[in-house]
This record gives sequence, structure tokens and C-alpha cells, in this order.
Amino acid sequence: MKAYGTVLTEHVGSLETGTEGKIKEDTNLTDKQIHDRDLEWLKKSDIVIAEVTIPSLGIGYEIGRAVEMGKTILCLFRLSTDKRLSAMIEGAKNDSDFTVYRYKDIDDACLFIT
Repeated sequence: MKAYGTVLTEHVGSLETGTEGKIKEDTNLTDKQIHDRDLEWLKKSDIVIAEVTIPSLGIGYEIGRAVEMGKTILCLFRLSTDKRLSAMIEGAKNDSDFTVYRYKDIDDACLFIT
């Protein structure tokens, strides 16, 4: 994705986590500081790409705020799991600027994004 613009959350998904599952660089920040920083990133974004295979309250919150801000949203859902796509995400996919793409593997997801 870096070939198409700035990736603000490149650290997400990093294997280097600190206490309580937080990203290592976030361990010295309060929850409020993380919230405010992440909302600033969201405001600066032209598009939000969210991996939604594993349900997450944080991702759901960010997607809701992105919808509120009128952002273009792409949700990626991996088919090779026994997970079911959230009804809230499934139901929103026909809204303008809201796309859900079901992918088989990382190469398939990359093809769609590019």
C-alpha cells in the first residue's frame, strides 16, 4: 500500500507487542492518547482499509467514525476461516464508498487493493 500513499498504521499487526497486547510503541501512552492519536490519523486519511476477519471493538469503532466522516472504506474479509462477517459490516457494504472484499490469501487481497 505504501506505493500508493502514506500508511499511517504500518505498525498494526506487528509481532512486537508489549503489555496487554498493545503495540510496543504504545505502551507509554494512555488510552486517551492512543484514541486521540488514532482519530487524528483517521481524519488525515483519504481511505480506510480495515481487516475485519476477526471481530474487533476498536476496528468497529474506527469504521463507524470513518463513516461519520464520509471516508471511503474498504473492509477485507478472509474466506479461509470459519468466521462469519459481522452483520453490521455486511449490511453496510451497499452504502456509497463502503466496499467489502472477500479474499482467499494475501496475494488475492493485494491484487484487489492495487
